[in-house]
Amino acid sequence: MIVESNLGPFLTGSAHVVRVGPDLDPGDRVDVSGKFLFPTPPQAGDLRWVAPHMAPRDGLDVVSSSFGRLAQRVGAGTAVVNPFLTPGDIDQLDFDGSIPDDVSKVARSLPARFCAGRGTGPQGGGAPGLVSVLPASLVDTPPLPGLLVTKPIDLTPYLGECRKDGVSWVRVYWRLGLVERTHDWNSDFGALAGKVNASRRYHVEPGAVEGFHVLVASGSGKSFCRTKLLDPVVLCAPAKSITLAFRNDSAQRVYLLHYAILF
Repeated sequence: MIVESNLGPFLTGSAHVVRVGPDLDPGDRVDVSGKFLFPTPPQAGDLRWVAPHMAPRDGLDVVSSSFGRLAQRVGAGTAVVNPFLTPGDIDQLDFDGSIPDDVSKVARSLPARFCAGRGTGPQGGGAPGLVSVLPASLVDTPPLPGLLVTKPIDLTPYLGECRKDGVSWVRVYWRLGLVERTHDWNSDFGALAGKVNASRRYHVEPGAVEGFHVLVASGSGKSFCRTKLLDPVVLCAPAKSITLAFRNDSAQRVYLLHYAILF
């Protein structure tokens, strides 16, 4: 399900849903000029109602409801979600992060290469739908992939007494998008004289993106392993925090709409 909301709440503090529609098929697109999308996980099923709150996510909003249902369906008790809706969500990203290169035969550390659409800190504003992992840089040898690394995601508030030593497995969910834009144009010629077309921004549903990989590490991220969507990752030792990395070896900018850790 695709939930569209207006950008006004980031100025007024009052969010409301503009439109709710079905999920898109790969290759389909929807006009998001002046709006942002929150695609709920298809695996969670359709919501019966939507009444989003910006924060806190308290179970009565689109984010909590959809990921709560997803957690139930995959046998997890908790979902820690970052939907990139608030300044605090953006501050969970590590702009100075890096990971070891697990592909190249050249021993090297890969630096973060992504865009957040806004500055950090409480005055940074909001720009949902604009977090993107840059395409691979072909001027480097070997090519330097785009990379987004999170800060360590603290799980201790959600562990409880039965898992006080940490979690032994996690699942990771993420949602990707591509963007197409049209150009501003106006005409003073012939039948089109006086016509003005404003630039439009479209979200394009990509399906799977070849060359895009997600990696998981315990703690602050010393050793990463790759994972697939919602596959269980068994950890070497119980962990109280998790670091995620999103690596883009493709030639196109890929937008990361949200991610979640389920355990």
